[in-house]
Amino acid sequence: MKTFVLCFCLVVLSLPVWSQAPEAMSYQAVLRDNTGEPLTDQVVQTRIQIHQGTSDGPVVYEEIHNTSTNENGLMSVVIGSGTGSIGSISEIAWGNGPYFLSSETDPAGGSNYELTGNSELLSVPYALYANNSGSSIAGPQGEPGPQGEQGPQGNPGPQGVPGPVGPAGVSGCEILPAGNLAVVYTGTTAYGYSQSQSSTATNYNSGSFTSASLDGNVLGSVSSELQIALWTSSTAYAFYQTQSNLGTPPNLNQGVWLTTTLSGNPIGGISNGINLVVYTSTHAYGLSQPRSTLGDPPNLSAAVWNPITLNGTFIKAISTSRSIIIITTTTIYAFNQSQGTLGSLPNENAGSWATQSVSDVPIDVVPSR
Repeated sequence: MKTFVLCFCLVVLSLPVWSQAPEAMSYQAVLRDNTGEPLTDQVVQTRIQIHQGTSDGPVVYEEIHNTSTNENGLMSVVIGSGTGSIGSISEIAWGNGPYFLSSETDPAGGSNYELTGNSELLSVPYALYANNSGSSIAGPQGEPGPQGEQGPQGNPGPQGVPGPVGPAGVSGCEILPAGNLAVVYTGTTAYGYSQSQSSTATNYNSGSFTSASLDGNVLGSVSSELQIALWTSSTAYAFYQTQSNLGTPPNLNQGVWLTTTLSGNPIGGISNGINLVVYTSTHAYGLSQPRSTLGDPPNLSAAVWNPITLNGTFIKAISTSRSIIIITTTTIYAFNQSQGTLGSLPNENAGSWATQSVSDVPIDVVPSR
């Protein structure tokens, strides 16, 4: 009886997970007689061969299956589980293909085989290829390629967050001069030196010291022509002199101290001729001395700290002849004193802050000269 295959299918066998990949493939074929009728419920014997190179090339593997068709003439075998007669499926070097699969069947169950299918294995089952494809160890490292051209300069990044305050230094002694003033400080105390004037405003009296207790080590200092300021991690101290309304010009009084509590981590200080500013990571503290309308010229009044909260991250501080400017990533702050018209010289009002929000991170500031 002549038989032929209407269709056949080769797939990777689906089996439970083992400790290694199963070395098997599932093969199915529909067997029909020469009239086209399926060979149903019939015991058959099938010979499976795998050829290397061509469809009739050398046989690298052969096995025999005794099986039967179902009610539709479908025959199913597992290649790799039959009775082997040539080679071993586990030793096939799948990387040395191509390989061709042929199936021959005896519908009577004997060894009088007729060819029922022959086709190239176009896609080698992954598990079988991985088992016998050679080493999976990576090859040696190749030589480095040539150095590429340097890219363009990137835009400047935003200003980093100020670092923490460094450890306090060894307690010692420092002298800070400013005009008619000087401050000597140690690890615990600041001593402000000043010379007052008599009522004629022409004679200087003997100098004297006025002390202030410090709540920690001094981290920095700054001075203008009228004031001296120094700061610890939590407090700013300002030493200055006022004037009385007697004499022309008004006479100087003994120096005094003025303190303010700091918020944030202290960063630095800056001054111009008449003002100074101490700034931290979150605030700026402007120090100014108004000039009242009494005296000729107007006399210096008590100093005043003017704090302001800083938005954004501190970038830079500069001073002009009458203003001090603080720049953050989001805002510009300017500390200044306005003037009145009384007296032979314009009087100075208390210092104040002007602010300006910015749409982008400032890059730099250019003061006038």
